[in-house]
Amino acid sequence: MRKKKILILYTSIGSGHKMAAQAIGEYLDKSLARVKTVNISDYSDINIGDISNGINLKNPVLGLIYDFLWNQETIVNLTKTTFSLLKDNFRRLHKLVDDFNPDVIVCTHAMGGIVAGQIKKRTKVFAVVTDSRVSPAWLNFEFDHYFVPNMLSKIDLLKKKIPSGKISITGIPLRKQFEQINKTNWVPKDGKLNDLLIMAGGTVGNKYLGSDDVFVNQISNLLSKNKVTVVCGIHSNLYKKMIKIKSENLKVYKSVKQIAGLICESDLVICKPGGLITSEAASLGKPLILIGEGYGQEKGNIDYFVDNGAAIHVEKVKDLSKTIEIIIRNKLIPLLALNSKRVGMRNSAKSIATFLIS
Repeated sequence: MRKKKILILYTSIGSGHKMAAQAIGEYLDKSLARVKTVNISDYSDINIGDISNGINLKNPVLGLIYDFLWNQETIVNLTKTTFSLLKDNFRRLHKLVDDFNPDVIVCTHAMGGIVAGQIKKRTKVFAVVTDSRVSPAWLNFEFDHYFVPNMLSKIDLLKKKIPSGKISITGIPLRKQFEQINKTNWVPKDGKLNDLLIMAGGTVGNKYLGSDDVFVNQISNLLSKNKVTVVCGIHSNLYKKMIKIKSENLKVYKSVKQIAGLICESDLVICKPGGLITSEAASLGKPLILIGEGYGQEKGNIDYFVDNGAAIHVEKVKDLSKTIEIIIRNKLIPLLALNSKRVGMRNSAKSIATFLIS
């Protein structure tokens, strides 16, 4: 029996697209499929990641412009035209596709669809939406199938005349460590908080945390009554400042491979409004505090989790400790956790992998 050849495309714009791509790959049976997982940026003559990360959405004017464009259909034509002009930019990727000759191309970022649209022959191309709402950018190319995280995102596509049979509600693909973990939705019976987990790693360039000193101050305020775990990730300066705080209630990590375990043991997860981290926490029934103003797809994530009662939104880090005090005083954790468990989905990566093989 010939192995099915599957090419998974992601971009280095944020880590979530890569993790979703790898999660699907983890579940693809290697006896049935030959899989290549590829970063589009590695096959681009222009450094796409640097351009994206260079856009400073801390500037509220730029953020509002981005937010406006994200919600307009005009962005579909704008991005499509831009990447049509850059067609030769991806010639190395075209060659890879020709050489590998995949049966299926899977895209975890809308850019993959644009590129795949330029090189598609008779290959099926599938979209894996990795945020809570569907960005108009996904409409640049009509995919053979869409895997979406929830009913609202399916409705987004139905409104754009995408046939229902082409849409599967699977959730966002999660790594095996999340989908295989057993302990979920543990909440203290008294509704009080004990272990707080702050994921600072994905908050690129202080876009969400603001000043390191303000953040450190907020952590210090929390330590008198709570155990706090901070994962600093790429923030080396923040890590240096955090390890100077002497408290038995504080744990600080540069990075953690088995992050599912830390999330599982926490009472509250504090993070940026990224599609993957919010889905990971919800898959374990964990309440969320989402930090930062959030624009475009991240505003869609904030709205989805807040509207479903699974998260509290804190725009400014200086308000973090005060917000947590309010949550404790009003015993909101059990309700937030219940709603988080309700919207959380598991086995998403396995479902998508099964679909691809079949």
